[in-house]
Amino acid sequence: MAKKPEDPSQLNQFVFSAPKVIFSREAPIDLIEWLPDNQRLLVHITIPIKQSIETVDTTTGQTEVYADNLQSASQVHWVASENAVVYTDYKMQEFSGVDQFGVWLSRGKGEPDQLLLETEYAELLRAKENIQKLSSEVARALNVYDFPFDPEQWRYNKYPEDNYYLQSWSAIKFASSVSPDGSKAVFYGVPWLYLVDLKTNQPCEVDLGQTYNSEQGPLRVFNALWSPDGKLLALQTAVGYREENLRFNELVILNTVTGKLYRPEIKLGYILDIRWFPDSRYLVVMGQSTEIEQPQLNQLIGVVDSLTQQSRLILSDHTFTQGSQAGFQLALSPTGKDLAINCPIVSDKYSLGLKGQVCLISIN
Repeated sequence: MAKKPEDPSQLNQFVFSAPKVIFSREAPIDLIEWLPDNQRLLVHITIPIKQSIETVDTTTGQTEVYADNLQSASQVHWVASENAVVYTDYKMQEFSGVDQFGVWLSRGKGEPDQLLLETEYAELLRAKENIQKLSSEVARALNVYDFPFDPEQWRYNKYPEDNYYLQSWSAIKFASSVSPDGSKAVFYGVPWLYLVDLKTNQPCEVDLGQTYNSEQGPLRVFNALWSPDGKLLALQTAVGYREENLRFNELVILNTVTGKLYRPEIKLGYILDIRWFPDSRYLVVMGQSTEIEQPQLNQLIGVVDSLTQQSRLILSDHTFTQGSQAGFQLALSPTGKDLAINCPIVSDKYSLGLKGQVCLISIN
């Protein structure tokens, strides 16, 4: 029987419109996600001294405030089953004068926010007794789970112990992400990467294929994003210990069915954000066209084919400026036909965006 030819890439068939500004604010903006209605964006705005959480209608530009006067909203998510925003924040207690960490639910429309959980500090959110106080939908949005195993037991001396930085990073708990269908989970931390079948609770270590570098440290994962069908993992990997000091990062695709790793060829020295298209084959990426030269400027966007490992830069005559932080630069609509991108205006190359802007790009 003849071998079935590999599906040809359709990278050249993607057509992107010129970016159009649909929303602006005199403050940095983080793009959280595109809402299921395919019309609104959830954004986090950092105004001096306070923060706010709002939705933006991509057609009319109309906004709705879900929470404001926040001190440090470290997590912001949309919970579709509640038609509401869940967020975490530290708030000053009226009588004690002490900051208390809490989880709030907001339905907007002027309704008061609902306090779901209150703890002394953020790490206690992962405590079993606190997870059980949250609905499964809210817990999933916050990425906290009551696993029947302890991933911290999977640590072992993978690299030399005499490296001070490796020892200090190894003390940080694993980050995790559960697949959309809830059947698998990935756990990652310096320098380990584990894939777990949640039906059997059996872990499998994934070797990224790079050896230890005594000067920079091991190759490690610092972000993992599941494809919508739950079969592929887009991993942002780097050599180094601190994100602000990384000289590069590399996109690695892990096929969780076959266990194979792929490294797409991308003409970007440093990737800031990645998003899957609904078909679970293509990704849109945003990154720097040079390796940390003028780090807030010269961002380009591209499309990656996870099947063929090919990529193509798009709108190469348009460069974008990084928003307030990496990882909140892109939002792809549920249909995959519209891309929202952070496109702030800066006064000089050392600014982080004095005027926040969101641009919309149509995709055919």
